[in-house]
Amino acid sequence: TEEARAADRYPHVRLFTVGQGTASDRPLDDLQTIKQPWSVASYDALMGNSWMDRFSSVCWFFGRTVADGLDNEVPVGLVSNNWGGTLVELWSTTEALTKCKRTDPQGKLYNAMIHPYTVGPMAVSGFTWYQGEANTKSQASADAYACLFPAMISSWREKFAVPEAFFGFVQLSTWCPKDPASPAELREAQMKALDLPGGKVGYSTNADHGAGCNIHPPDKKPCGTRLGNSALALNYGKNLHWKSPSYAGVSGVVSRKVSLPQLRKTTRKYMLVVAVELLDVGDSGLRVQEPFNLLNGTFDCSAQVPGTCAYGAIEIEDEGWVSATANVKDMVMILTAVSSNPAPKVLGTAYGW
Repeated sequence: TEEARAADRYPHVRLFTVGQGTASDRPLDDLQTIKQPWSVASYDALMGNSWMDRFSSVCWFFGRTVADGLDNEVPVGLVSNNWGGTLVELWSTTEALTKCKRTDPQGKLYNAMIHPYTVGPMAVSGFTWYQGEANTKSQASADAYACLFPAMISSWREKFAVPEAFFGFVQLSTWCPKDPASPAELREAQMKALDLPGGKVGYSTNADHGAGCNIHPPDKKPCGTRLGNSALALNYGKNLHWKSPSYAGVSGVVSRKVSLPQLRKTTRKYMLVVAVELLDVGDSGLRVQEPFNLLNGTFDCSAQVPGTCAYGAIEIEDEGWVSATANVKDMVMILTAVSSNPAPKVLGTAYGW
């Protein structure tokens, strides 16, 4: 592909991939399997001989973004350690698991694929992380992740003797689990990592680049690039806008009676408009567009479990969550719904939940 061909222009970037042949009940001092020894970045180094040999796309786009942001004057080494479909517990140290009251032995992939680097330790600038689907089950599993994930980050920083090492993670994208709310619950748990002391924890929103029910959305460039920008801002002091918009508060609630033919046979006679203020909106403001997740309109939301396609919603006292249309005005999101109460009390708002 054209993106892979571009790797030939980055001879100052080096790639290394750990093999997936080893898990261990005890920490190992040396890697037991190596899939790709240190290699100069190139089309061939990225693509390998088959799709199974390809270098991590997220890691590559992250590294390329960092290299470009440093004017391609700084050597960049990228180490790809990954094993699909695994739990966060498998990558955690005993200390991190104990902190979260996990007594059953875990950490088999940390022992085999991460711990060997801590012998010394190897010098690192930071870590990137794309995981969480295997831990996405329920609110209870999300609550557990809210402890396990930050604890893992802290333990890695301690083991590598870099207490403020950059750590960037990809927020979960979208797919079609049995519990439609579970990805959003896990995303919220991931954000607990931002509370860690020392800062330098970045993230990349990826819910806007899903692919229907595909748990592995193929386009990795947006999330990898966003991760790279977060590293440039947090680790290298570049003045970049890298955060995605996040909730700040409600700035206005208006309700008025309306007369619409489609509402005549219902008790909902009042139009409710809620203005939601957002943090970290870029200078270009907000815009409305069809999400990539809908696959150019070919994805059928009605064929999925109700709630799979999460748009806007307003929680109203005595009415619960009511679906809402979303629009934007400058830097503000406008949610509009219909209510049966002339003076409804808004308890919460949601978008993409």
